[in-house]
Amino acid sequence: MIDKAAFFMAAGNPFACERISGVNDNMVRSHYHEFFEIYYLEQGRRQHIIEDNQYILQPDEFIIFPPFVMHHSFEENDIPFQRLLLYFSPEAIHSAQILRTLSERSRVYKLPRAQSHSIYQLMQNILEEQERGDLYSRELITLQLNQLAVLLVRNSAEAARPEQRNRLTDIINYLHEHYTEDISLEQLANHFYISQYHLCREFKRYTSSTIIQYIHNLRVLHAQRLLQESDYSITEISKRVGFSNVTHFNRVYKSVTGMSPSQNKQAYLNRGKVADLGMLESIHEDMTVGDLCQLPVLKTFSPYLFTHMSEDMWSRKLSQFGLEKCGIPAALSAFCQAERAGTFQIFDVYGKAVTDRDPEKAQVKLLYLAGKAGMPFALVCPGGGYNRQWTLVEGFPIAWQLSQMGYHAFILLYRSGKTGLLPEPLEDTAQALQLIASLSDSCRFTTRNYAVCGFSAGGNLAALWGTKTQGYARYDAPRPAALLLAYPSVTHEVMFDAMQTSDDEAWRSGTCQYLARVAGSNFTRESLADFSPTEQLDPDYPPVYLMHCLDDATVPVQSSRVFDNALQARGIVHRSRFPAHGGHGIGLGIGTDAEGWLGQAVQFWQEQCGKA
Repeated sequence: MIDKAAFFMAAGNPFACERISGVNDNMVRSHYHEFFEIYYLEQGRRQHIIEDNQYILQPDEFIIFPPFVMHHSFEENDIPFQRLLLYFSPEAIHSAQILRTLSERSRVYKLPRAQSHSIYQLMQNILEEQERGDLYSRELITLQLNQLAVLLVRNSAEAARPEQRNRLTDIINYLHEHYTEDISLEQLANHFYISQYHLCREFKRYTSSTIIQYIHNLRVLHAQRLLQESDYSITEISKRVGFSNVTHFNRVYKSVTGMSPSQNKQAYLNRGKVADLGMLESIHEDMTVGDLCQLPVLKTFSPYLFTHMSEDMWSRKLSQFGLEKCGIPAALSAFCQAERAGTFQIFDVYGKAVTDRDPEKAQVKLLYLAGKAGMPFALVCPGGGYNRQWTLVEGFPIAWQLSQMGYHAFILLYRSGKTGLLPEPLEDTAQALQLIASLSDSCRFTTRNYAVCGFSAGGNLAALWGTKTQGYARYDAPRPAALLLAYPSVTHEVMFDAMQTSDDEAWRSGTCQYLARVAGSNFTRESLADFSPTEQLDPDYPPVYLMHCLDDATVPVQSSRVFDNALQARGIVHRSRFPAHGGHGIGLGIGTDAEGWLGQAVQFWQEQCGKA
């Protein structure tokens, strides 16, 4: 299962809280943190090995682990469980005396319900405040965390004793004491007067790991600590943790952590460089898009802030988009943290063999931000008139908010920037969903009940994907559980008619170019209807959440009004919101009449999932 709170701590946060459920989620290796952990069991039963002691945890019992204490948990039976985790750095505790007491050792608390409930309530409050995430949340969490620390110290004398030791805890203790030595299976079995067969079988059943795997994991974990805290060379570290040669060490280390020792060392060095505060301080409205793209901390993301970058876009000031309105600084900060925590990835939608034959397909990518294990995903389609994607406004902030709510978010960068483009973006959507399906096991999300979220031209793409004639059914893909549409271009006939009568020459020219990208330079009202989802609704069309501001000067709100009426006439489940003021290209719309629309849209999506 994905421990999202640990990712936030790795990114430099002083505290993080998360609720996680599971069944057979046994830890295959002991591990430690560089921060405190409070593990509160809400439901089920768990067994914990803390260094060489064993504890059995029941509901409303909890453990506090100080930094650098080896531990792992498991359960032998198929018992569903739910835990509430709270991580916090030592620096978050204001009292030196309380910090010393908490750091002494791990403590397992089996308190009367009234006492444990006060601890639980504070942890619950911290989780709720973290999810709220407003201007005052960090200060309030700090106060609650220090109150929690006082309660833990007050009750520390009542900490439970470990369960009676058994042969397996003795074996684990032996491995922890002798992991640097050359331990053979025969030697270990002889030492504990047990056959090799029964030793392997019992150890595997107890730890979900082989003895060799356990020793390797133990050595790697100690190597991680040396990489972080010492100046030893990698060769020296490999010797100190028990490897006979550095090549074997490198191979084992990468198999356990997913990166080489040198890469891990560099990650430790980088982790101290806090991305969010410096970035929030340096981004301001007088900066240009070009200035933003050249910030070193955004090196990974700069190519995708606006696809098909042009000179006029490069020199445009950020004030024209509205930093706070769109949530841009906070979103970019979150993505930088996710990159360092390993919860952000970039995927090529088409393989190299395909892009070698058709280079245009190389621009099609998925930007992935992880959510909570077992949750659905959303495919986010930014707008940009089918000329580019405004990912800075309608991609990163939206994915960030979806991830904050627990959903896995994939930003789709589809083909754009040419006349007569459609249906190519629909082909890209189909291919992207195939790739997403292949990632579901490794990224721990469900492919059921997915949503497609689209803006402007991306809203047209999302709405077309919901049709059988142009979308999901045509490509033999699963039907979305919901379409979440913000100021979408869904009725091209309305735009065609408005273009014929408008006195605004600049708007007429821009609209003409957009419609040419949709249906070719010789577009007609009839040919545009092929790519107007309003004309292709059927009884199986997915449920729709629709938001469009009345003062939108780019895509006429009448386009969505006609779509809304068509949904109503065909009995399609939908919810529409038409705020008075906000305009076009507002993303999250913070501070406008549209503020909060995404939360409402996700609630609508959740309701549809419940009906599935």
